[in-house]
Amino acid sequence: SQKKAKSGFRFTGDALKSCKDLISSGSLAGAALWEKRRFHFLGADSIFLEDRHERKVLGSASCFAQANTEVNARIQKFVQELVHGCSGPVLELYSGIGNFTLELFAADHGSDRTITAAEIDPLACDLLKRNALLWKKGDLLRIWRKDAGAAVESVSKQIAHGVERSPGLVVMDPPRAGCRKLVEPIARLGPKRILYISCDSMTCARDVAGFVSAGYEITKAACFDTMPHTPHFELVLALKKGVKKGVKG
Repeated sequence: SQKKAKSGFRFTGDALKSCKDLISSGSLAGAALWEKRRFHFLGADSIFLEDRHERKVLGSASCFAQANTEVNARIQKFVQELVHGCSGPVLELYSGIGNFTLELFAADHGSDRTITAAEIDPLACDLLKRNALLWKKGDLLRIWRKDAGAAVESVSKQIAHGVERSPGLVVMDPPRAGCRKLVEPIARLGPKRILYISCDSMTCARDVAGFVSAGYEITKAACFDTMPHTPHFELVLALKKGVKKGVKG
């Protein structure tokens, strides 16, 4: 049982005991309890969401992860195919724990490329750093603990001062609200390609229409049924900088 308080969620002794009993019995790996505006962990603070030879990903109860791992693997493969052959710096926005980050490294036959990943959640940033070490990519991944808007602004300033090239690829996986205010700033960075991953078709259509108006063309799109028998699904769209305005039929 629990009751809400101004500082967060206060758990009763019975709730804490239940969590500890489940962890002790092996039924639960760990628990993340929200208290005084921060998470407190019981048991393991992270687990392997994926533990294959070629891919290991640490996750936590306090950070977002796709519930449908089988379909998520298909999305990851599709992302890898879409970014294959891209050149230049890579900017990943809303990176989370790195659900797609490894694919950005592996896309070009495993060739090393420096990626800047922006994520505002400190716990997700920590897990992304740990995952990068598992992938042996720690030296090639620059993690910024800042929101997507601040990250785009930082890259823009670096380009203006001649210390950074325009990104060859911008990858984003925003929340349901989308990234309406970032469409123009991202387009001004001049990326050759944009990859937009979305869980909301309405905000995705709105934002992608903005990129099209800015001179980008949709080259490929796919829909993934991440939650069967519900209205929820995942969209992945690839856009390429061009001279035409409008969407090809």
